[in-house]
Amino acid sequence: MKVKGLFSVILLISCGLIIATVIQGLHFIKEMNSGKGIQIAKEIEAAYAQNAPKSSDKKAHTSKSNSGTDSAKNPAVDKQAPAGIPDKTNIPSYIKYLEKKEKELEMREKALKEKEALLKELEKDINAKLAKLEEIQKGIEEFKKQQAQLANQKIDSIVKIYTTMKPKDAAALLEKLDDDLVVEIVSRMKTEQAAKIIASMSVKKAAVISEKLTKTQKPPFP
Repeated sequence: MKVKGLFSVILLISCGLIIATVIQGLHFIKEMNSGKGIQIAKEIEAAYAQNAPKSSDKKAHTSKSNSGTDSAKNPAVDKQAPAGIPDKTNIPSYIKYLEKKEKELEMREKALKEKEALLKELEKDINAKLAKLEEIQKGIEEFKKQQAQLANQKIDSIVKIYTTMKPKDAAALLEKLDDDLVVEIVSRMKTEQAAKIIASMSVKKAAVISEKLTKTQKPPFP
């Protein structure tokens, strides 16, 4: 009877210890998830450093763990984490790894933000230059229109002058002008006046002007 009673007491104590261990584990997981995980991990790392075995003990432990018998008894020894990633069971090393990765991500994010800001500035500068080029292009087109209008006005004035002259006198003056300009002037005259002026020109000049009038499709006004 005494043995059974002692066994019951031991069983109750064991259950209590198990329950307490489970509660502490749940509390640890809660703290890890609530943002205090890194602080707790650091405390664990400090405690681990204080209780770490000496170098001689580490060598003895390493020699034992490398034996074929231990590896056969514990298959988990053969399982290794991917290269560069520490084992999750080694909490201090894994926390350091996570902190390093977090810093790397922050640096990458900062670099991306800087590049994004630079691209925005370049885009803004390019848009400003394009707007300026468009204004310049509009100014050039407007200038061309004005010059064309002025040229037309001048040619119209010249045409009026030549139409008031005798055909022979007009032909003598037109002989000295550029062929294209002569074509432009003659094409704005009435047919009868243009014919008289061309007929008063030299045969060579008259042939050239007539040919250009045909090619440019600018016959004199009827």
